Amino acid sequence: MMMKRSETMKKEGMEKKYRDAIFGLAIGDALGVPYEFKSRGAFTCAGMTGFGTHKQPAGTWSDDTSMTIATAKSLRDNEGAVDIGDIRHNFQMWVNEEGFNCNGYLFDIGNATSTALSTGHGCRDENSNGNGSLMRILPLAFTDCTDDEIREVSAITHGHEISMEACVIYVHVARRLLDGEPIGDILPTLQYGKPFGRLCRLDQLTEDEIRSGGYVVDTLEASLWVLAHSHDFREAVLAAVNLGGDTDTTGAVCGGLAGIAFGLESDFAGECMEQLRGKELIEECLPEEKDPLVSFSGKKCCLFADEIKKWKYASRLTQIKEYDEVGESWYADHLYHSLWQCSECGAVFLLDEVEQTSWSGENDTFRDDYYQVESKEHADRLVSKYGRMFGVYEGPAHYEK
Repeated sequence: MMMKRSETMKKEGMEKKYRDAIFGLAIGDALGVPYEFKSRGAFTCAGMTGFGTHKQPAGTWSDDTSMTIATAKSLRDNEGAVDIGDIRHNFQMWVNEEGFNCNGYLFDIGNATSTALSTGHGCRDENSNGNGSLMRILPLAFTDCTDDEIREVSAITHGHEISMEACVIYVHVARRLLDGEPIGDILPTLQYGKPFGRLCRLDQLTEDEIRSGGYVVDTLEASLWVLAHSHDFREAVLAAVNLGGDTDTTGAVCGGLAGIAFGLESDFAGECMEQLRGKELIEECLPEEKDPLVSFSGKKCCLFADEIKKWKYASRLTQIKEYDEVGESWYADHLYHSLWQCSECGAVFLLDEVEQTSWSGENDTFRDDYYQVESKEHADRLVSKYGRMFGVYEGPAHYEK
């Protein structure tokens, strides 16, 4: 059934949060893959490593991320709407190794998930309350779907009330983190009966009281407990994995929330991103970049239509990239990627600006193409993605944040 289109992704800054959440989940998953099923205290995860339990290369993510991006792809293809049949179809593609696998093949799948996808209906018995739906539910936090719709998405594989309710709670927590609430303020308000009765006092529990196996309630508790005791992304994902047990899923479920709460701007997150495999596949499942001349609010800069006024009423904020060139007809050519801001409406845009000095000593400055952007982080991503942004020149480049 096709549900209504989401408006949530239109909020300013939400697309960056979405990207941080999904990549945060993938990093937590990949960190945990080598240690899955190992006991707490029997290992120490300090960063990306390979092989171990599943004998996969460093940076490999598992079913947690595969099913998450399969869900995200459906949301993207349906403009933010929840389509149960389409999500199930994507899960089947993953199982059949026709997509959504990090290294092109399936190496990890839960029992309930396997049974549900082979029979065509979710497992509803009390013994089928593993974390297989919780681990993939995060994209729904970025839609305006209802609690019943969250339950329907869970029930594709996990249809017992405990699994479905765990997914609803997790999505609610993610949405509140997106609104800027700290996890310490959120936890006391999570007043639920059994088996979720400990959520409201998780911050008072010790590590010895936290379980990190495959039971959905344990995974939810462990992820929220770690987030409440962490100060940055690195601390959160490493602590989640080092709890042992179902390390990849605890790392993924916590990593998604940590991506929202802390972002991925740290050196540690950057190093993990460099080592993460299958980034292009993940990117393909996330929303496409908007029209480069339109901000995420959908509004163009008020001066973009007036070439003369555009530069008169704009000021440079920062230079973020520079190239030095020498050619036959000029002595030096400097190409800058700079951030400028319109003083009339506040829109920020990324600019190609060229300063040229000829062999005769004459100076000239001209401005080439430009992208309207949401933030410096968005500009950084565009520069990183496109390199020499518009292909004007072909030489080596030096990038400075």
